[in-house]
Amino acid sequence: MATVKRVLKIGEQAKNDYMSMFLDLQKQKGVTENTIISHRHALGSMFRDGFNTNDLNGKLQRSLPKNISDSYYNKKLNAYRMFFDFLVKQNVITFNPALEWKYKKHSIKVTDIDDQDVKRFLSGIDKRTFSGYRDYAFAMLILDTGMRPSEALGLMPSDIDPLYMEVNLRPEITKTGTFRRVPLSKIVFDIINRFIGYKPNEWQYGILFCSSTGKELRTASIQDRFRKLSKETGIDISPYQLRHIFATTYIRNGGDTFSLQQILGHTSTQMTRVYVNLNIKDLHEKHKRVSTINNFIQKRIRKL
Repeated sequence: MATVKRVLKIGEQAKNDYMSMFLDLQKQKGVTENTIISHRHALGSMFRDGFNTNDLNGKLQRSLPKNISDSYYNKKLNAYRMFFDFLVKQNVITFNPALEWKYKKHSIKVTDIDDQDVKRFLSGIDKRTFSGYRDYAFAMLILDTGMRPSEALGLMPSDIDPLYMEVNLRPEITKTGTFRRVPLSKIVFDIINRFIGYKPNEWQYGILFCSSTGKELRTASIQDRFRKLSKETGIDISPYQLRHIFATTYIRNGGDTFSLQQILGHTSTQMTRVYVNLNIKDLHEKHKRVSTINNFIQKRIRKL
């Protein structure tokens, strides 16, 4: 990899100034709060020992280890590319070293979890507590709509449309920054309504899936709760896997790729088509139902 040809040492105050300027610019562009938090964490980890542009490639190597997941790697690299591009425009550095680093090819692993295991996982949630019933409503909403966990955590009660039985996903909470609507079943609508009824009056119009103190619930917090529940039930399910379960079930039950793409909010059919690649059990069952030989033999037997 090429080395940085020119570096400028920048003081601690400049560090805060440049990072703040960059994050403020992202906010002005309408980037979601979760993305802002992600950017801040990535930059903070890279420049924890002081802000200077010495050995940026070395900093990238330390900040982008090979053992982190593809999606997390790409998320951090994207933050560094954007920040260094900002520094180039500010004449702090002469070129963006992160452009020499390639994104990892993201592959969606189709979650093959039995329906009974999903039911066992859900039954393991303690619905007698506020936090437990919130987790249950959160899980049921994703299983019903296929929305991203980050999108669900950004919802307000007003985003639930009881007239059309839909959830309105505002641009500021979607990954693509575009508005979309997803259908909602009556069963899950009632579960969400019941959860809202458990909230104190002063929390009624705040964030939908709030913490036990009424504040915004972070993605890391719900992930930790799901990890704990996975250990207790012996069934490993993460919040994002609920989205995969929705998508695979949708296809298995006769749904088409194009409508699934709209529901999931994918920008291309290539991402959605991953769910069409069903496991070998599905292929055997479908082959058995539509097999020319099976149908031909059965018809011959009926005629005889």
